[in-house]
Amino acid sequence: MLAGLGLALGLITATTWRKWGWPTFDGGYDPTVADVLAHGGKLYDDVRYFYGPAGVYSLALAFKVLGTSLSVAFVFGYVQALAILGGFYVLARQWLAPLAAGLATLVLLVIAFSGTFFDFVLPHTDAATFGALFLILQVLALARGRLLLGGVALGILLLTRPEYWPVGAAAVAGAALGRARDDGWRAGARLLIPTVAPALVIAAATVVYFASPRGLNDLLFEQIVPLDFIRAVGGRLQGGWAPFDVESLVATIARAIVLGALVVGALASAAGVARHRGPRRALALWPLACALVALALVGAAWHVLGIFPGTRRLLEDEIARLLIAMSWLPVVAVLAALLAARRALGRAPPLGPSWTADLTLAAASAACGLRAYNRFDFDSYAPYFAALPVLVTAVLLEQTGMRWPSARLAARGVLVVMAVALALHAYAGPYRHDTQNVETPRGSFMAYREGGQAIQGTVDYLRAHAPSRAPIAVFPDSPGLHFLSDHPPALRDVTFLPATLDSTADERAAIRQLEHTRPPLIVVGAQRTQQYGQSQVGVDYDRVLFGYLN
Repeated sequence: MLAGLGLALGLITATTWRKWGWPTFDGGYDPTVADVLAHGGKLYDDVRYFYGPAGVYSLALAFKVLGTSLSVAFVFGYVQALAILGGFYVLARQWLAPLAAGLATLVLLVIAFSGTFFDFVLPHTDAATFGALFLILQVLALARGRLLLGGVALGILLLTRPEYWPVGAAAVAGAALGRARDDGWRAGARLLIPTVAPALVIAAATVVYFASPRGLNDLLFEQIVPLDFIRAVGGRLQGGWAPFDVESLVATIARAIVLGALVVGALASAAGVARHRGPRRALALWPLACALVALALVGAAWHVLGIFPGTRRLLEDEIARLLIAMSWLPVVAVLAALLAARRALGRAPPLGPSWTADLTLAAASAACGLRAYNRFDFDSYAPYFAALPVLVTAVLLEQTGMRWPSARLAARGVLVVMAVALALHAYAGPYRHDTQNVETPRGSFMAYREGGQAIQGTVDYLRAHAPSRAPIAVFPDSPGLHFLSDHPPALRDVTFLPATLDSTADERAAIRQLEHTRPPLIVVGAQRTQQYGQSQVGVDYDRVLFGYLN
């Protein structure tokens, strides 16, 4: 199984070479910040950063040791991806035999190499991939009873993305409840001390260290959790990912019906085929055929009724792009948590090894699924939260196969179908368009033709007209251009979305910094930011700053 995974990894690496992430936009944010740190800057003081320090300081160390280049960033991310996949396989082996664990890892492998902003090799931030890795390690440590290691993993998890904080807390709560179910309530309470105390010490020491230059409020509420930005526009983009309204509930139920009907139909058909010989095998496929017909009729009726047309179009789009293979994962994760709660009064653990392991996995995976349950696909942060829901799905499929032996092969085949569907989406979508080679002072990468040509022209112009390492200003949201062109940011901010500078005082502070750094060139990108409620920098927002620039 490991040899097969290695072959799959080699194949997908070779066929996606240098097409990982997008180094100019989100994927270039961390390399730019890490470059500042590698040259002596201090995080949160010399450069503003919206996540915890663990991932970006590790990348800065890699730059310091190996040199600052796109190749080093790719290698750093590739090693992260390998660590996530390896940790996931080890975790999966707590519940699954090698074959099933390997197939589940194959699904995560395809998600990791998505060719989007949320690719694992060049992620939109290393805080996300570090979070995915240390969440897996936390759950693994708690499942094996290594409480101190689980606490250390939780502490590092707290230094990644804030979205991982409740997921880590859910894992601890699940472990405590599971230990209480295994060994009594006192044992469950005692679990909290070696698990929570190291995490709090690590987090508190880090906060004290980084809060000193600008104060605790700036560190926590202007950077790591930028409250003003979130209140103004940050929730606008992500609000549809988990809105907790009736329409999203309908969408979630619809995904459960679609995948449930197809999986049950496939398993029932597989069992029928195994029982029959000759021409009767074809007739045994009737459950799957009935499921397809029923889904088609339901879809037609939904179209005629006109209820929630936006949700209907979203589901049709997910089915057409084969994303339904991923978007149903939150349903499985939440159902597994409910199953665990229902069986809590019984004797046998719901998933496998022990109540401690099972409830840790169930609670953490449900929290992961809820992060973007209404858009659990490559258009959200879902890839970084997909590992545990994938594992829960594999465990439930394996249990179904054990209870229904004639359909066991088909149950494992569901994981293969998921991996193939998501690979087809990646290769027929993002990777197919990345045909333009872009050469920069920091290395080369592949981009889609129009964007690649624009970036290449900009980088060439910067090389010809700005002295080496001269600070430049880039607006509104191309932070990676600093890294690629080898020109550090002239401003403390490296991205300028609406409400990033949330007051006139912030804009005037940026002007004073520009008067000090005197950048030889200012780059204004063509991006529009209407998804945040304001479309054009300098016109709809940051007008004081752009008045000075003009």
